[in-house]
Amino acid sequence: MGLGLIAIMLGSMPATKGFAFTVWIFTAVTFSLYYPELFMGIGDFSFKTLIIPLLQLIMFGVGSTMGLSDFAGVIRMPKGVVVGIICQFTIMPVIGYALAHAF
Repeated sequence: MGLGLIAIMLGSMPATKGFAFTVWIFTAVTFSLYYPELFMGIGDFSFKTLIIPLLQLIMFGVGSTMGLSDFAGVIRMPKGVVVGIICQFTIMPVIGYALAHAF
């Protein structure tokens, strides 16, 4: 509840309004860690079944906001894309494996 109040306070001041969304995210994560049963499902319906449709909706939203200029940027500077792909398939799995075994 304290984080929610901080988020409301930050959202009410023009100088800190940009930080309010970040604090709301921390509030939601903290709440879901303390009360995970509220985020598992409703009745017999499990929220696990929503993962794939929600990912599809998010990816559609991201794709629909891209324009031709975004693709032109990839063609102009392919080195950034190559570095990103290499990191995604090397560094990220290693860090995920390390974190999974650490905790």
